[in-house]
Amino acid sequence: MGSSAITSRGGMVNKFTGDGFMAVYGAPIGLGPAGDARAALQTALEIQQGMTQLNAELEASGEPPIALRLGIHSGPVLAGSMGCSERLEYAVIGDTVNCASRLESIEKDRHDNLCRVLISEETRDLLSQEVTATDEEWLGRLIWMDWGSMKVKGREEPLRIWELRG
Repeated sequence: MGSSAITSRGGMVNKFTGDGFMAVYGAPIGLGPAGDARAALQTALEIQQGMTQLNAELEASGEPPIALRLGIHSGPVLAGSMGCSERLEYAVIGDTVNCASRLESIEKDRHDNLCRVLISEETRDLLSQEVTATDEEWLGRLIWMDWGSMKVKGREEPLRIWELRG
């Protein structure tokens, strides 16, 4: 459900971290800022649907449900091979990466569905750029909840946050 939804839209799973992962769109090759934002959002929608199916299967087998949180933010990053001769890896760093991580983890108790998706205003604004008729159709069906502007750890400027409800 997760990594194939990402890679099929031009994204890359950059790393797995315990019970989480970091996906990147636009590096090393992208679809442009608006295309990358739409690809990330389409991935999030597919993951939301997959979580609904997975939890139905878990319930049918008597297992407890699981929940997931996603954070999506758009902006510039420093990307490339980083490290030293003993340990080299492809990394993505910068405020954009930190903001996405903060969105995922902000107000963990404010989570009333199987897959909470928070996106920044920067990403939401990109969704309306270079829109095709097909994009316009599915974008118009999205349900959003405005969380307002919130301060996130490690950043002076607050982020305007939106929750994708489906």
